[in-house]
Amino acid sequence: MASSTTYEGWGRATWGEGKWGSPFIAVYVDGVSANAGVGSVTITGASNVPVTGLSATSSVGSVTVAAGANVQPSGVSARAFLPAPISFSGFGDAQISTAQSKFGGASLLLDGSGDYLESQETYNFGSDPFTIDMWVRPTSGTQDGVFFDSRDSTSNNALALRQATDNLLVIRANGTLFNINGVFSANTWVHIAVTRGDPFGNTYSVFVDGVKVDDTLFGTTSTPANIHVGSDFNGSNTWEGYIDELRVSTVDRYDGNDFTPPTSAYTADGNTPILLPFDGANGSTTFTNDGFVQAVTVIGDANAIASGLQATSAVGSVTVTAEGVVNVTGVSATSGIGSVTVTADANAHVSGLSATASVGKVLVWGNIVPDQNPSYSSIEPNQTPNWDRIAA
Repeated sequence: MASSTTYEGWGRATWGEGKWGSPFIAVYVDGVSANAGVGSVTITGASNVPVTGLSATSSVGSVTVAAGANVQPSGVSARAFLPAPISFSGFGDAQISTAQSKFGGASLLLDGSGDYLESQETYNFGSDPFTIDMWVRPTSGTQDGVFFDSRDSTSNNALALRQATDNLLVIRANGTLFNINGVFSANTWVHIAVTRGDPFGNTYSVFVDGVKVDDTLFGTTSTPANIHVGSDFNGSNTWEGYIDELRVSTVDRYDGNDFTPPTSAYTADGNTPILLPFDGANGSTTFTNDGFVQAVTVIGDANAIASGLQATSAVGSVTVTAEGVVNVTGVSATSGIGSVTVTADANAHVSGLSATASVGKVLVWGNIVPDQNPSYSSIEPNQTPNWDRIAA
């Protein structure tokens, strides 16, 4: 599904000078393509703004550019939903294993001897609502090890999850927030969830297989830190077993109520910055974060370039705000594409939009001042200059 339309107008350099200048191409729209959902592209500008290469195999989050000079976002694509998705690297023999899985045919295997994952970027739970949930399958019911840690020291009020024999310890900073007995059995999958949020804004709740086993009302604020999976923040106190479907959410998903544990793999939504399905080939050491890619925002009064954003999941809107020439090209995905909106004081060029599914509308607004030139008698000579929709 593709189209190409060209409109002629007169540039801002001749506005208000009582003459027609050299015509410019006001709008060029061509070839919007997608095989999955792509949200709207919005551009408002008063300077040169080329936007190129937006692509995805599913939906893509928003890209916003606001500038008073040249702005060039290019190559926008996303693996899931973050401008730079938090990546994870393995240490020791941490690997994907097809020997066990809850969903997807594979899971993370940790041997308890120096195996763990570490995020390559920090994450901050702050004082906001969250949910941490995952499936775990220990190989021993008597071990003592940490299988999730979002702290960087014992003074950071972020959380860690620890197996102590068959007990689950939820640790905050250097203290035990919850100690739940009889949670773990050797070679048995169990769903663990810890939330902060409802029924009050700073209530911590812990769930085992969907049943709330304890809660406490006590608000604290954590600081950013790298996330460790299978060890504590020092890479010590490693844990032995399998982990599947590890998810971090920016909302309290269970509102303090019991729930039915998932019967299929998670899918990311706008509240899922981290989703580790641990799928892949047996022995793989690639640990893909399928979490949501949030908006990309570029604001500047000089040249700004945003590039290399890719997704195989949802892609939302692209918004550019500037004050001159506007070029938008190469927006693509593997599903539907939403609207494209361009607002500019000068040239606007939109191209390369195509789809194998639905494509939304394209809106272009221009501030074209009418003239008393008889060749344009259809325009009211005394019309007040204003923004008009010149393409839809």
